[in-house]
Amino acid sequence: MPPQGQPFNRRAVHRQRETPGKVVPEKSLHAPLKGTRWVRGEAAPVSRKARARHSQALVIGACGHGLAIVHALAHAGIQVTLMEANRSLPGARTRYARMLWVDNIQTDGLINTLLQLRHHFDGADPPILFPTNDRMVRVLAANWPSLEGRYRLSWSRSRATLAPLLDKDRIEARCLETGLNYPVSHVLNASSGIDEAVRSIGFPMIVKPVRPLSSFKTSLPATVQELEALCLKRENDLPFLVQQYIEGSDEQNLLFSALLLQDGEILARFDGRKLAARPLGHTTVAEPHLDDEVFDSARRFFSGLSVSGCVSLEVKRDTRGRLWVIEPTIGRSDYWLGLCTANGVNFPALEYDLVCGQSISAPSQTNEALWFNEQRQPFGILQHWPEKGHRRAEFLFLNARDLQPAIAFLAQTLLEVLNSVWRRLRT
Repeated sequence: MPPQGQPFNRRAVHRQRETPGKVVPEKSLHAPLKGTRWVRGEAAPVSRKARARHSQALVIGACGHGLAIVHALAHAGIQVTLMEANRSLPGARTRYARMLWVDNIQTDGLINTLLQLRHHFDGADPPILFPTNDRMVRVLAANWPSLEGRYRLSWSRSRATLAPLLDKDRIEARCLETGLNYPVSHVLNASSGIDEAVRSIGFPMIVKPVRPLSSFKTSLPATVQELEALCLKRENDLPFLVQQYIEGSDEQNLLFSALLLQDGEILARFDGRKLAARPLGHTTVAEPHLDDEVFDSARRFFSGLSVSGCVSLEVKRDTRGRLWVIEPTIGRSDYWLGLCTANGVNFPALEYDLVCGQSISAPSQTNEALWFNEQRQPFGILQHWPEKGHRRAEFLFLNARDLQPAIAFLAQTLLEVLNSVWRRLRT
């Protein structure tokens, strides 16, 4: 790898043939760990702050969220390495990160991989980690003593407080402590408890897996039979959190406030609103939307926890105007991160500076861009053109300065459509 603080040499790390565990690096590079492979990538010019700290950012995961983190860091002139196991992800095609292929990034094996890869990162300071989902956050929190001193993480000192909030069944207690509204909830551990869940909650209800990154995010069973079918189909995802469904549209009534914290102190803020959430639980179109009441809910939820790093709180406004807590995100930024960056609040760059001990000036959010998740709603921009107005469109994959992820996503989508048509013609 090139010395920290120097622009990345695109020829120094190049794409190799598919020979596991073997590359022919330049003399200045270490040989890769078996089962890994460095490939082509480049970074934006390195800023003075980045050069002063000699730190690389290591983003774990090349999903759309990981790509947004890469773009945000590279925009600030920070050198980025992107680690991934799934070679088919469009985000892995970015030109703004050096790509490192590994076997697995989702289980406890992530810790051993990080330990073995540490010698690849030259420079005086340990790399700064940016996880992209709750499972990674959980693994890092549980195993941080093994990584301490070798890597850095914005919330490492507050991991004992942070980790319990990753489970949805712990959120109710926190809302009771802070006086925030939370839907009536019941934990369904097995299909044998369906009758009790229905008696406790009734209909309409919403069902969510307690554990993060299960095979579904939310479901809205309308009858006992539909709930039974869900338990049968998703048995491996039990236990479920069964909740009272808060009346009101899930479009424009779902709001969020994202914060950057340092030992509980708020250093930066961004408020937004979902314009579309399809399928339910996912954000497909979002806009900046300052709301002091939503911000105050987030402030109260995280107050007193002495947490550091990026957090956010999603709430829903019911038909009477009351706010109800839906869920927090903690230990990482959220999937709609690109909305924040496009509107003046670059959370990853701010988090990088926080870890490096640099002073942070709180940025003010703007109202310049709407964010579209074309992966979930390909034609969202057409459906929400009136709300766009004078604002520009910001996309999950499409970026004029980094087109390869969008091209890869388009190619995959077209292939899926053609395969679907072919299957129908054959039946």
